[in-house]
Amino acid sequence: MGKLGVPGALSPGHPHGPLVEWADVSELDDGIVTARFHNEFLRTGERVTETARFAFRQTDNLGQQLAAAGFDVDAVYGDWARTSFTPDASFMVFIAHAR
Repeated sequence: MGKLGVPGALSPGHPHGPLVEWADVSELDDGIVTARFHNEFLRTGERVTETARFAFRQTDNLGQQLAAAGFDVDAVYGDWARTSFTPDASFMVFIAHAR
C-alpha cells in the first residue's frame, strides 16, 4: 500500500529528544493491514520499530462474529458521538451486551 506520513519527518518536541518517524503499510490479505512504525532518535541514533496488524471488517461480518461469540448488538454508530451509521462512515462503534 505504501508509506504513511513523510519519510524522514522530524518531530523536534519529543520528550526523548528530536526523532525521525515514518510508517510502512501493506495489505497482506483482504482487510488485513500490517503497519510498521519506525522511529529514529537523533540524540542517540537508536532505532525502534513497532509492527501492528489491523483487521478491517464489514458491518454485517462484525455483527455475525459478535453474535457467534455470545453478544447481542444493540446499536451501531458512525462515530463516538453516536451519529447514525452509514456505509461511508469512517468508524463503526458497536454497542453490544453479553447474552
